Amino acid sequence: MKDRPIIKLNLSFGDKIIEFIAWLSLAIVWIMTISNFNQLPEIIPTHFNASGQANGFGW
Repeated sequence: MKDRPIIKLNLSFGDKIIEFIAWLSLAIVWIMTISNFNQLPEIIPTHFNASGQANGFGW
């Protein structure tokens, strides 16, 4: 395990902006989920048939 190479990528400014936006988006999704957790329904549809009817549910 000690002989594995360590790869250090040099990120450009654009790469850093994209990575920042991705992390920020992930944080916003978690904050919204946690803050609205009590308002979520107890049974959530997870699968829909071709006509749009829910036919799979998660508890």
